[in-house]
Amino acid sequence: MRKHLRELTALAESTAGKMFVNISVTSSNHYRIHLANGRSVVTGSTPSDVRTIRHVRTNIRKQMEK
Repeated sequence: MRKHLRELTALAESTAGKMFVNISVTSSNHYRIHLANGRSVVTGSTPSDVRTIRHVRTNIRKQMEK
């Protein structure tokens, strides 16, 4: 398991808690984080930017509010 995927899993568990379902890989090798409310967040498979984790956390929170 790649380090970035482990970080995303830990982030999703800490941010979404029980609302986090799983992480899958898309056909274009991006990660899709599935939430229990039926929504999902897609992010790149490489941490090309230091703000990536912060943006994913924000996107998870936004999707959980809807």
